[in-house]
Order: sequence, then C-alpha cells, then structure tokens
Amino acid sequence: MAPSTGCGQAATLQSGTINRGSRNYILNVPANYDSSHPYRLILGFHGANGRASDVSGDYFGLLPLSNGSTIFIAANADGGFWSASTDIAYVDDILAQVTADLCIDTSRIMLEGFSQGAAMAWNIACSRPNAFRAMVGHSGGGVTSPTTSEPIAYLGSLGLSDIGGNSQATQTDPFARWNGCTVETLPTAPTGSHVCTNYEGCPAAAPVRWCSYDGGHTPSPTDAGQSRSWMPEEVWTFLSAF
Repeated sequence: MAPSTGCGQAATLQSGTINRGSRNYILNVPANYDSSHPYRLILGFHGANGRASDVSGDYFGLLPLSNGSTIFIAANADGGFWSASTDIAYVDDILAQVTADLCIDTSRIMLEGFSQGAAMAWNIACSRPNAFRAMVGHSGGGVTSPTTSEPIAYLGSLGLSDIGGNSQATQTDPFARWNGCTVETLPTAPTGSHVCTNYEGCPAAAPVRWCSYDGGHTPSPTDAGQSRSWMPEEVWTFLSAF
C-alpha cells in the first residue's frame, strides 16, 4: 500500500464534474469516504466521439460492484477524440489533483477503456511505467499502439463480429509478450456465448487474460438470451484481485 498525500486531509473534491484548467473530468467518491483509508482508483475512458458521461453512469458496470471500496474517474476527451500527444499530460494533471486531495492507494491505480479509450489507456500505461497496477481494454483501436511496456496486469476483450481487423494478436498478445507470458492462440467464443482465458507463464503480479465473445463493438456484451452483461463481474473479479 502506498498512501497518497491526500490521506489524513479534509477533502475538497466532491463527486461531480471537476474542472482542471481548460479540461474537466467526472469524479465519484464513495458516500462513506474515509480520509484515513487509501482507496483503489479506477480511471475510465470513453470511446471515440464520446464523453465522460458515457462512462460515469456506472463506470462500465463496476460502480455497483465496488461497494464503496473504490474512487472512480471518467476522463473527458477534448472534442470527443483521444490524442496520445496531449492526453497523457491531461491524465497526469488529473492524478496530481486527485492524489493531493483524496486518500488514494497509489499502488492500486487502474485503467479501463473502450475502443479508442482502450487504446488511449494502452498509451497512458506504457508511457508511465509502473504508475498503474492493472488495466482493462475493450475492443481497442484508433490511437497508435505503443511499441513497448513494462509488465502490467491486463485484461482485453473483443467480439467475433467486431470490425477493423482486430484480434487477439492486436488486443492482448503485445501485453502478454511484454509481461513474459507464453503467446499462443487462445480459445474463441462459442456461438451465442463467451470465453475468457488466462495466458500461461505470466508473472503472478502481471497476469494477462483474453475474453472472446460472440458479438460486436461494445464494452458490455451479453450472451444469447441474457439481458445483463457478464463483463462487469469478469472485470471486477480481475481488478479487485489487486
């Protein structure tokens, strides 16, 4: 555990839209926030042409599962599109503000993104080695992919009918390779369902998990005949292990 400088201080940041220079983000602080307790922090990144409010309703379904254990942030792309050249500094600014004011366990800061937001999360994590404990990317693409990374726990997902030429090879294989896992073809989803598989040979601190599902471009896929997505529970089980 690595408590932030905000621990033990009276918080001034409250849940809602927070301004940071010319940019903003949406913050969710547990109702029973305790300034002496270092919280897990998860930052969420919307898809292309989106906005922070696309994420802040339930933070990819994780908010109701967290039971007050986690602080959430929904980042807001400038004009709806993420840019690796400018938005890494924007996330740096968010983290500087939040960790100075709120009690954060800086060893448990995590990222989750969808589509272009997933690719932005890749760039953030790879540009700030060891700053993030784990990351989740759904159907990533649209921002130039990083070429190297320090090991980081990673879960990636993609639908069988997603477009854009993406696959296991573009979504999780690079992180598996950088983490020192064994890279091989993993199972694909059966019709109407999903399958999630761990890569073999990963370090215990940096597992990589691949979720294939029968569906399209979404962070919240559902199996045939189901009305609720299985993904939030899958992601929460992965992230809450750290």
